[in-house]
Amino acid sequence: MGSVNLSEKSMVASSWYHWTRKSFLLIGIWLSISGSAFSGGLSEVDSSQVLEMLKRGVPVIDIRRQDEWIETGVIEGSRLMTAFDQNGVLTPGFPERFTGLIKKDEEVVLICHSGSRTYYIGQALSQQLGYQKVFHANRGIVHWLRKGYPLVEADLKSAL
Repeated sequence: MGSVNLSEKSMVASSWYHWTRKSFLLIGIWLSISGSAFSGGLSEVDSSQVLEMLKRGVPVIDIRRQDEWIETGVIEGSRLMTAFDQNGVLTPGFPERFTGLIKKDEEVVLICHSGSRTYYIGQALSQQLGYQKVFHANRGIVHWLRKGYPLVEADLKSAL
């Protein structure tokens, strides 16, 4: 797999802000209705911590969409598992795919574009499904790129 070198300009689109705002407003309402606050099972990590965790063998799950993986590339060794479609709707079967891959007592890192999706899905995994060691990359792949960490071309056949 070759390295991907893309400018940050190509990563940020004006529609991204609107999509994120609309998508997570509904998830935020759902979480607040369920009585959630920041859960003890969810922790924030930055890109350097993600890199260290990856080196220790902690699974990194990239929950972005296929078009995002193609646009930026992915972290080598990460697992590709789309959580939300382009309309912000949870993809069918995501909880089952996730629970089939990661045990509730295992450490796992979630990464998306900027950290918004991973925060919300991490909250749900922690509070609704009982995961206790969920880490979300709080600034996502954007921060990873800013730090100059390597990315590789996405192997779309390996996506779960």
